[in-house]
Amino acid sequence: MKIIYAEAEAFAKKGPDEASLNKVKEYMLKKHNENLKEKRLLAEQQDEYLYTGINPIKDYEQIVNGITAKDIQKFANELLKQKNQITVS
Repeated sequence: MKIIYAEAEAFAKKGPDEASLNKVKEYMLKKHNENLKEKRLLAEQQDEYLYTGINPIKDYEQIVNGITAKDIQKFANELLKQKNQITVS
């Protein structure tokens, strides 16, 4: 478990590299477009709109493209600061 925690802390300090982040964004946008074509997740997307006011159908691409490595790094740091960790054996 020490290795996992060390990797999580290193990720929080460095953040993701741009190439990896861009690959993830590309995948997310591709899957989103596929889901739109197949009309998957429509109920979940409607719930998201009602709950957050964000239209995941219309705004999804803008949101994904707006995420930066610094955003991910900040999120990882905030998550690790919570110290909500359990060990499952």
